[in-house]
Amino acid sequence: MAVAVIVLAGLAETLISLVAFLLVWGLLAVRLSLIGLYVTADSVRRRGVLATRTVPWSSVSEVSATQIAMKDGTSWSLASIPADAVARLQAASQGRVQDSADE
Repeated sequence: MAVAVIVLAGLAETLISLVAFLLVWGLLAVRLSLIGLYVTADSVRRRGVLATRTVPWSSVSEVSATQIAMKDGTSWSLASIPADAVARLQAASQGRVQDSADE
């Protein structure tokens, strides 16, 4: 009887560990699926695994084929973004990105 209780306790612990692992794995899979660059009418958003950064179009100084340059000197690489998506991003930026000289 004591052996059966020990075995059941071990199985319960294993089951709890498995459920916890699957929960963390599922949450990470969802977060990884959201990684990318998102464009809205008023902002550009970059989502990573641990952080999301949103900047208004007024903070963007240039959208080139390789990066998005910000007016504060930082930039976001577009190396992992497919070429057709970069072309759509450049088209979306037309009229939204203003040169610093215009301000």
